[in-house]
Amino acid sequence: MIERVRDVTFGVLLAAFSVWIWWQASTFPSLGRYPGPSLFPQVVAGALLLASLTLVGLALWRWRSKSSSPLISNQRLPLTKTFVATSNVAAGLGLVVLFPLLQARFSGWLALALLGTGIALLLRVSWLTALAVGVVTSVVVTLAFRYLLGVPLG
Repeated sequence: MIERVRDVTFGVLLAAFSVWIWWQASTFPSLGRYPGPSLFPQVVAGALLLASLTLVGLALWRWRSKSSSPLISNQRLPLTKTFVATSNVAAGLGLVVLFPLLQARFSGWLALALLGTGIALLLRVSWLTALAVGVVTSVVVTLAFRYLLGVPLG
């Protein structure tokens, strides 16, 4: 019961925070037809809003059904699995933080391919699949930025 109330409360607070982030980012200056500095904060705010509404929805699902959601297990993971999962998240965030350094050293599409491959490897897929994911992600993002947003990635 307490977990459900906590999840709903935390989800509502995160939703409010994401709306505030979106509102603050909308006050950033515009660059005409190019995406301005508000693009990234608004994408993050939208993702945070989606995640917080999902948290509230799952908590209300559990509240109504008096059982766990089909998406969330109430079983606790062993410490080793928790450590591995936390390490993978930290490594993934580290790769994302390293992306600007990779982009400065390599071209934009190659840095994206390395980032996508690294994240896929953290998800324990085979090398060939990870490489394919990295290259396809790089091509799609590069083409989207160039032709949809008008911003070449280099």
